[in-house]
Amino acid sequence: MSPADRHLAAWGWDAGFDATFAPHRRAGLTPTRVVTATAGDYGVIAPAGERRATLSGRLRHAAAAPT
Repeated sequence: MSPADRHLAAWGWDAGFDATFAPHRRAGLTPTRVVTATAGDYGVIAPAGERRATLSGRLRHAAAAPT
């Protein structure tokens, strides 16, 4: 686990998540944990601190579609 990600451990981030995320990290992405969700607005924790996030319309539509 990288030093920048250690604060995510309080939100359940562990070595397993870190290993699974490794290919995404190599692609330049940053791990983030969703900690609150209300009506399409999400609170997320990232190495840079807490942020607000929303889903794109395309992702929201895909998530609502029956499987």
